[in-house]
Amino acid sequence: MSAPTSASILHDFFVAVDAACADSDTSMSQFFVSFEKAFHASRSERALTTPHLNVLKAFGLEFAELRHSAVLAWFLSPDSEHEQGVLFVNALLEWFQVSPLKNERYTVLRERHHRIDVAAYAAGDFAIFIENKVRHHEREKQVSDMIDSMLEVSQENGIPDDRRFAVFLTDTGAAPVTGPPKNPAGFLNSNLKSARRVELFERFRVALVARTRYSPLLLNFLDSYLGAIRRLRASL
Repeated sequence: MSAPTSASILHDFFVAVDAACADSDTSMSQFFVSFEKAFHASRSERALTTPHLNVLKAFGLEFAELRHSAVLAWFLSPDSEHEQGVLFVNALLEWFQVSPLKNERYTVLRERHHRIDVAAYAAGDFAIFIENKVRHHEREKQVSDMIDSMLEVSQENGIPDDRRFAVFLTDTGAAPVTGPPKNPAGFLNSNLKSARRVELFERFRVALVARTRYSPLLLNFLDSYLGAIRRLRASL
């Protein structure tokens, strides 16, 4: 049985009000007393889990694209305070069916190489450039320019053509409209992935809980962020 929607709950509420109004004043009074009790009982239950907590909304960051990119770069960086090393970048590489890294000798940058949102690469090994969009507004040639920047970095660092990747990350998983022409020199169009932000962070979560021992604090942080971006997707 599916959970009731907000619309169905509101509908049932007004049906109950109409029924109460058709009765005596005493019945109406009893209805509101019962409603108040039910409201406070429901709040007491929610107080134990705070199911509607949205940390992004609390800080006014729901649509702050730079902040979302900062979170992504924080997870991908091996020396971040999450203390997980290559765990999350390997989850990203696995998405592209690339063998995992054995060491932390790779680079993660934000707003570099022509202001690309997030770039991760290792000389002679791989490059992943990410356009991280909130509300999905692309400027002219944005994704094509990202791929051009990735190709420039890849050529400078001796990264093979088949290990050059680009990600267009949004809340909806929509494909970019500013992508490159078919298979430009040095890049395979099949290595351009359109994905939902929540999909990527769910992969991070799977990688974390697969460990024999993991940080409950980090899992709570990751779950809080996942909850916030799921709500963001629902609001678009």
